[in-house]
Amino acid sequence: MCSRKIAPEFSFRFTAEDIRHAYGSADTAFARGDFLNVAQIAPVNSELRGCALILGGLLEQGLALLDGLTTIGDRARLCRALAFWSLKRDADAELAKVGSAEFMSAAATFRSLIKRDDVTIFVPGAILSVFPEHYSESFIAPAYKYGSITVKYVGSQLASNAYDYSPTDSLSEFIDSLPEGERPDLIFSLSPQWLVPKDFHKVTVPKVIWCHDSDAFQYRNADNYALYDVAICNCSQEHFELSQGTPGLYCAANLLLHPIATPFPEASPHREKLVDIIFTGSALAPFHSEKPRFLFNLSSLAPRYKVKVIEGHMPERDYFEVVSHAKFLPVVNRYAGSPSPRWRDALSNGAFLLFPEGSFYDEIAPGCYPFRAETMTADIAAHLDRCAAGHPDYEFATVVPVVNERFAIHREPREESYQRLLKYALFMGLVWPHATPVPKRQRQRRLVWLTPAVDCGCFGTDHVREQIANFCDGIGPDDLSDETDYNNAAHLHAQAVFTFHENRIAGKWAARADEYFREGLARFPNSLLLLFNEAHWSFFKPGADFRSAEKKFLAIIDRKAELVFDPRGADVAFAYTLHGNDEVFPCYEYADVATSELTLESTPELRGRKQLPYSTRDIIIAACHGYVGWAKLKRNDNEGGVAWLRRGTELYPQGLPMLRLYFDTLLRLAAKVPKLPAMLASDLAEAFIAVANVNPSILLTHVYTIVPILAENGERQAAREVLAGWHQLSNIVHKLRVDDEAHQLALYGLLWKHRSLLPKSLLDRIDEALWDRESVQDLTQLERRMIEVARINESPERGRKWRSLRSARAQADDQIARLLAESGYGQDRVVFSSLMRATKIWLRAPGDVRWIYLKKAVRLGWRGDFKQAMLRTQRWSAVSKWSKGEGLNARPQPRRWGISSLRTWLTRLGRNPVRRE
Repeated sequence: MCSRKIAPEFSFRFTAEDIRHAYGSADTAFARGDFLNVAQIAPVNSELRGCALILGGLLEQGLALLDGLTTIGDRARLCRALAFWSLKRDADAELAKVGSAEFMSAAATFRSLIKRDDVTIFVPGAILSVFPEHYSESFIAPAYKYGSITVKYVGSQLASNAYDYSPTDSLSEFIDSLPEGERPDLIFSLSPQWLVPKDFHKVTVPKVIWCHDSDAFQYRNADNYALYDVAICNCSQEHFELSQGTPGLYCAANLLLHPIATPFPEASPHREKLVDIIFTGSALAPFHSEKPRFLFNLSSLAPRYKVKVIEGHMPERDYFEVVSHAKFLPVVNRYAGSPSPRWRDALSNGAFLLFPEGSFYDEIAPGCYPFRAETMTADIAAHLDRCAAGHPDYEFATVVPVVNERFAIHREPREESYQRLLKYALFMGLVWPHATPVPKRQRQRRLVWLTPAVDCGCFGTDHVREQIANFCDGIGPDDLSDETDYNNAAHLHAQAVFTFHENRIAGKWAARADEYFREGLARFPNSLLLLFNEAHWSFFKPGADFRSAEKKFLAIIDRKAELVFDPRGADVAFAYTLHGNDEVFPCYEYADVATSELTLESTPELRGRKQLPYSTRDIIIAACHGYVGWAKLKRNDNEGGVAWLRRGTELYPQGLPMLRLYFDTLLRLAAKVPKLPAMLASDLAEAFIAVANVNPSILLTHVYTIVPILAENGERQAAREVLAGWHQLSNIVHKLRVDDEAHQLALYGLLWKHRSLLPKSLLDRIDEALWDRESVQDLTQLERRMIEVARINESPERGRKWRSLRSARAQADDQIARLLAESGYGQDRVVFSSLMRATKIWLRAPGDVRWIYLKKAVRLGWRGDFKQAMLRTQRWSAVSKWSKGEGLNARPQPRRWGISSLRTWLTRLGRNPVRRE
C-alpha cells in the first residue's frame, strides 16, 4: 500500500472483445444463445442477424430485416413465428412452411402450443420491485390468466400461492398428484433469489429461469442454476459468464424482456440542452464501487464540458425534466450494457445514450453511442465534440421521432410486456432446439438463501421467517451429501439467527448451526470453506467469543497450504445478510473474482488472454488476517490489530471493507493524539488514498477531517492530492439532500484554512467570483459554498467581530474532533447537536422507518445501554440514507447591493486576489 496517487480504474470483468474471441464466430455465439452479440457481429442484411434481433428482443426490427430477404430458411421461419405470436399476429401459417427435419419437430410443438387456450406456468420463485407502485395486482395474484397462459405461483415467497404446497415437500410428487389438466407445461422462476423446492431435479417439466445480478449469486448458487434447462439473461456479459461458468445450462440473451418492467415513458418534447452529460440516482454508493469509479473518471471531462451528477432521487416528472435538458446520459453497471430504466428514460426524453461498446443499445434505436472502458473519457469527449460541431449523426431532431416510433410497443400496459416474456420463456423451454457443451448434472437442490434482507423487505418479515423456519426443519439426510451441503445447512440457520435474532427460537437455530458445522468438519476436516465459515460464524454469532474466533482464523492461516477449496457453490461469509456489520470480508469484490474464476475454468480460449491477479483463496486468507486484526482491536490491542489489518490489505489490496476498517482504525488513533507520529501520518495518507482508489465516494465524506490532519502533520502533498481528487469529483455532484447550510459552510471553512493546497482552477474561480459574482456563470454547489466561505473570511466586518479567546487553530481542531465523534471516530463522545439532527431526520422519515429505529433505540434502553443508544443515533445522523432529503437545495438568494456590500466591493478594488496562504 504505497500509492500516493488517486486514480481509480473503471473496467469490466470481460470485454466484448474477450467474449467474441471465446466464441470465435457469430454462428457459435448464436448456438450458445448470445443473440445480442450476434446482432452486432453478423453480416448486416443476413438471415442470422434477423433471427438474432428477434430472439434478442427487437421483434419488429428483426421481422423487417427478414421480410426484406428473398429467401429464408426454417430457422428464420421459427423466429418469425415467435415474433408473430408475441405481437398477437397469425403464426400458424409461417410454421406450416417449415419442412426440414432439423426444425420439423420444433415447428410441430410450436403449432400445438399456440393453438391451446390452457397453457399453464408454475412460478416457484417470485420477484417484486422495491417500489410497490411498479407492479400491479395482477402480477401478485396467486393465479392470473394472460391470454391463453395461466400463471400460478407455487411454493413462492408470496404470502398467497395458488396451492397449499410447501417447497419443503417434494415438488415432483406434488405435480404428479395434480389432475392432468392442472399440471404445468413449464416451470418459470422469475428470480434466483428464493430457495429451490425439494426434488426440483426430479421434475420432468421444462424449467426456465429469468436471471439478474448473476455475478452476486452464481458462485454461491451454481448447482441450483444448473437444475434449469434455460436461463434468460439481459446482457451479453451476464450471458457469457453464466453459460460458461455453469456448464450444462443453456442461456438466451434478451435485453427487452423483464418481469417487473413498467411501460416506457411517454415521449417528451425536445428541449434546450443545458448540460452535456447528466447522471442521477444513487450514484456514489458506498458498497458497489463501479459507479463511483466511473464517475470519477467522467469528472475529468468537467473542465471542458458541463457534466452534472445529481446524487439522490427526485419525483419522476422532475427527473424527466432534468434528463430532457441533457445531451447525453451514460449507462453504468457491473455488467457491460446491463439494462436499467435510465436508458429508456434518456431516449424517451430526448437525450442521447452513452453505452459500453459491444452491448446492444445501438441496435434498439438511433441516438446511442459507444465507449470503451479503457478509453472512456476520450471516447465520450469525441461524441461530445461531434455533437457540438453539428455532425449529422448527432441530430436530436431526427433521432427523437424514430425513438418514439420504436418505443410504441413498449408503452403498452405492463401485462402486455409480461405476456411477451411468458411466451418467450415457453418458446425457449418447449420449442427452441438448443444444446449445451456438456450434459446437465442432476442432483438434489442446494439450500442457498441469497438475499435475506431483500426478501423480508419485499415479502414481509413474518411470512419469510415462517418459510425459512420450515426449510430449516425440513433438512434431511438427502440434503447432506458433501461439504457444500453441510455449509449450506449451517449457513441457513445462521442467516435465520442474524435476520430474525429477536425470535424466541433463535437460540435453537444457533445451536443447529454449530451442530452442522461440527458434523461437517468431522467428515471434511480439511475443508477451507467449512473452517472459514465456522470461524466467521463464531466471530459474529450472539455472545461471540472473539478470542476463540481469533484462534480459529489463526489456525486456518497456519494450515492454509493443506486446506482444499472450490469456489463453485461455496457460500462464503454472509453476503447480503450482515451488510455493513462485517467490516472485513469484501463480498462484492469476492463475487467479482469468483465469477471470473468460474468463467475462465470453462473457457480455455481466454486463459492466456485474461489473468487474475488474486484468487478467491487469496481473498479468504487475507480476510483471516483481517478478522485476527479486528479481534485484537476489540480487546484494545491497537498495535497488533493495525499490524494484522495492514497485512490483510497487502494480501488483497482491493477489498473495500478491510481497507475501510484499516483506515478508520488509523483515523481513530489519530483522533486520540494531539500530534501524529510521522509514520502514523504516512500510513493514514496511504490508507485513505487506497480506499479512494477502490471507491472514490469517500472523498466526499471524509475530506473535511482527513485534509486538516494530513496538512498539519507533515503530509501536505498527500493533502493536496486528496483535495484535487475531491474537487474533481465533488465539483460535478449536485446533492438533493437539504443540508444545514451553516453546517456545510463550516465544513468548507476547515478546507479554506488550507487554501494553499486547493487546486489552482478552484482558486481562480473563487477570485473571479469575489471580484464580480454576477459575471460568473454555472457555479456548482461546491463553488458556491467555497466562494461564500471565502467572502465571509475576507469580509471587513469579520475583523470587527469579537475575537474568541481561543486561537483559530484550536477552534478548527475542536470542530474536527466533533466531526470525528459524530462519525464514530475518536473517543466515545456524545454530541448534542448530532442527536438533534438525528431527531429531525427521524421525523422526516416514513412511518415504518421511524418505527423500526424507535424499536432499536428502545431495546438498547431496556438493556441499559443508554450511551450506546445515543452513539448509534449520532452515527445514524451522519451515514443513514434517510438523512438524504428528496427536495432540491434552494437556489441561492440574489445578492442585495447595500452600503455594506458596496464598501466591501470598493475595499477589494485594486487589491490583489484572495490570499492563498
